[in-house]
Amino acid sequence: MSKLFSKSHIFINPSFIENESLAMLEALSVGTPTIVTYTGGMPDNTSSSWIEYFPVGESAVLANKIETLFKKSDLE
Repeated sequence: MSKLFSKSHIFINPSFIENESLAMLEALSVGTPTIVTYTGGMPDNTSSSWIEYFPVGESAVLANKIETLFKKSDLE
């Protein structure tokens, strides 16, 4: 999975319930910008500049985070 994550522009994990996302940690370990819901243990286990959080069920906030990340990183 590391090869796949390293080729990805963004990793998004919009879980309603999540304790600790191993996929999130793996994406972060290869430097993939990551957007996850602010739920469970995800905020407690990360302190990376490559991660953004959004409230559960807030799709408009998620869309804004994606747009901001693309503009900030010049991703295409």
